[in-house]
Amino acid sequence: MGFRIFIICLAISSAYLSTPIHAQNSEVWHGGMRVGQLFSDTELQDHPGINAYAFVRGGIKRYILFEMGAGYGQYEGVGYSTDVWLGELKAVFQPWRGLRHVQPLFYFGTGLVWHNNKLSPPQATSNTKKTGWTPIIPGGFGFQIPITNTIRIELLTGYTYTYRDDLEGTILRKGNDGFFHWTVGVTFGYYIKPRPSKSKPKPHPIPVSESPDGDKDGLTDLDELTIYRTNPDQRDTDMDGLTDYEELRQYFTNPNVLDSDADGLIDSEEVRAYKTNPHIADTDGDGLTDGQEVITYQTDPLKADTDGDGMSDGDEVAKGRDPLE
Repeated sequence: MGFRIFIICLAISSAYLSTPIHAQNSEVWHGGMRVGQLFSDTELQDHPGINAYAFVRGGIKRYILFEMGAGYGQYEGVGYSTDVWLGELKAVFQPWRGLRHVQPLFYFGTGLVWHNNKLSPPQATSNTKKTGWTPIIPGGFGFQIPITNTIRIELLTGYTYTYRDDLEGTILRKGNDGFFHWTVGVTFGYYIKPRPSKSKPKPHPIPVSESPDGDKDGLTDLDELTIYRTNPDQRDTDMDGLTDYEELRQYFTNPNVLDSDADGLIDSEEVRAYKTNPHIADTDGDGLTDGQEVITYQTDPLKADTDGDGMSDGDEVAKGRDPLE
């Protein structure tokens, strides 16, 4: 039964890794696997066993993520051996995401564990169950080390409290069992919403259609071909999320360039999502481009001093400080 839970979660994790799903706050689901050791916490003499875990996560708020995971562990000690299979739902808090090299996190949650006692100790008591389900409360902390835009090394440690006193096959004194654990692994996925490719479709001259505006973008085909050099068959020539008309008549951006001010954010992100100036690479003048603030440091591109400590975000980054604290 427990093995089925682990396989189901692993399959879900693989599906999310191969097909990222965009979340509403520019986060996307991502996941990974970790391996390590499990340390039993019982009234007997315990020793470590192996631990493996697979999970998927998605953003809820800026610093809060939801995690769904499943794992396997060997609950072992002198004279006893128990397999434990667990499924968990967790809240993961990562308030220091502005750090570039090491990003701490901590978590807590709830879940279920299914145990299978394969070897009972000499002290085994008659009022124990060889197999069964029980609720659990996991909690712990760790950190991530970014390797690329989509890969991170992750190390976690923590403690899981269970609502059973017989995981090792005995009930000698009052007090439920639990286990410590540490794992290390790799997390895959996009940590910010991927933007469209910067490759620009090549405009090609075509005969003017009978309609003065074939692509219904608000510009006549003749103007697109002879004045703006845009594609009269495509409402959004540079595919940046703004129609050619919006770029030319409303925002005065370049309809043939995905990122008019070359700050790392496409024009539609600037005018709609972040309210930054698509003509100025550094809207708040703090020394960081709008793209660096949104993508790299998670600072506010509209505030020169995001954390209000009297030092601009650019100065803090240049001095190796955290612009979010």
